[in-house]
Amino acid sequence: MPIQIVKQEEKNTYEVNGSKVYYRRIPNGVQSRIIQRNTRKGKTDWQAVTKEFLEYIIIGWDGVMDGDSSIQFDQSLIASLPADVLNDILDLAKSNDPGDSLKN
Repeated sequence: MPIQIVKQEEKNTYEVNGSKVYYRRIPNGVQSRIIQRNTRKGKTDWQAVTKEFLEYIIIGWDGVMDGDSSIQFDQSLIASLPADVLNDILDLAKSNDPGDSLKN
């Protein structure tokens, strides 16, 4: 597959059970800078790295619920999403293929 440009305005959709989470891929250079920023004396704080990755990757959502109420996108709530959803989105965002998508 030919090289594809990753654009800042890129918007992909992860959909599950009627909810949609919008994300963009994370370029290798951005990944490297985040890891470097969270590495001290040869030890990487992977929890901080993952948090920064997710804050870069997830750019919005629709149909995310808190009980019976739909909640607006708020970056501070990203960590509240289910772990399996976050893991799926991380995997998708690290993909080099802009055609990759996952629909459940």
